[in-house]
Amino acid sequence: MRYCGSCLALLGAFFCATIACGASLTWEDAAARAKLANPTLIKASQAIENAKLSLSRTYGAFLPSLSASAGVSQSLSFPLPSVAVSYYGTSAGVNGSLSLFNGFADIASVAQAADDLKVAQQSYRRTLSDVTYRLKRDYIALVLAQEQVALCKRIQEKRGENMQLIQLKYDAGLEDKGSLLQVQADKASSDFDVNSAERARALAVENLIRSIGIDAPEDFIAVSSFTIPSDITPVTLESAITVTPEYNIGALALHKAASLLTSARSGLYPSISLSGGINYSGDNWSSMSENGWNTGLSLSYPFFTGGQNFYNAAIGSVAYETAKQTFRETLQQLRATLAQGLDSYIDAVESVSVSEKSAASAQVQSDISTEKYLNGLVAYFEWYSVVNSNISAEKALLNSRFNALQQQAAWQNLLGEPAR
Repeated sequence: MRYCGSCLALLGAFFCATIACGASLTWEDAAARAKLANPTLIKASQAIENAKLSLSRTYGAFLPSLSASAGVSQSLSFPLPSVAVSYYGTSAGVNGSLSLFNGFADIASVAQAADDLKVAQQSYRRTLSDVTYRLKRDYIALVLAQEQVALCKRIQEKRGENMQLIQLKYDAGLEDKGSLLQVQADKASSDFDVNSAERARALAVENLIRSIGIDAPEDFIAVSSFTIPSDITPVTLESAITVTPEYNIGALALHKAASLLTSARSGLYPSISLSGGINYSGDNWSSMSENGWNTGLSLSYPFFTGGQNFYNAAIGSVAYETAKQTFRETLQQLRATLAQGLDSYIDAVESVSVSEKSAASAQVQSDISTEKYLNGLVAYFEWYSVVNSNISAEKALLNSRFNALQQQAAWQNLLGEPAR
């Protein structure tokens, strides 16, 4: 394993000196704050709670339904002329019913709700992976922006030294004006690069704030480092596919479609229910007595509903077959996406080694060429070309390292893993 970028201790000291208001922020702190503040994650966790409540509600179908009633009545009748008879009475009762069998619809409802809960959990896993991926991408972008500021300042210093060198040679009549104007333009370009890098750093901070879920503006200095693997553990696409949230959500959708088919076929079965009750009545509340009770077991079968039960079963069968094809389509898409992501990840990691070798050789060539130029052994244009190649190699190495880190985070995201 190798650490990306230059020494972060020196880099952190540099930025603490230049950005006094910036607070040090580790990757672990950023991830912890995002889990508490990011609205997308909060909504995803609430979806899990809602699914749990929905699952608990479906179990109510297996419990008896109870109801109580109470009433007061008063009547006035005239059985004989000029004679009125008044009656006052009270009544109360308790009734209950329990569904014993309804064509497996209740069992199917529980299975569907359980699948919905598992889908919500897998969706949260996908959301967590997406949120932390964007967070790590923006955190890495801030580290890159900080390193680019440091690199641009080093290039600015080098350009300044080159300009002074050519100015001395021009004053001594050893270089022409074109050479002097060229290095002056390079110095001006390096000044612009420093200012641009500073603005890019400020923008990276804003993006990081958004990814964490912070409402008020803050300033940060990213102080964590990340490692780039020297090689990648061989991965088979088949094993990678089965760990993704998309695979699990697709499998759950297929299982839910089977439960929906069971529910759709429930109309083809009879239903059985048990009921019972007890009633009290009297002239007043204190004198009420039991006046009856009832129990019953009923069996019903909808032998003709205009064909609705048969059509519902047929529609459920078609929906299940559609779910099977959707799952196949998901697997095919996942395989293609993971293959491309793994290829990009491997390319990015291997390119770091190439960039490191190129940067090392360019640095040696620049040192040798500068020494020869000072001793008049090489011409200006040869020296100038070698120095610029060294600067370009430094920039390419920085970009390749951070590209490898981004591709590593992207691969973890494809697998549905939270960034780490």
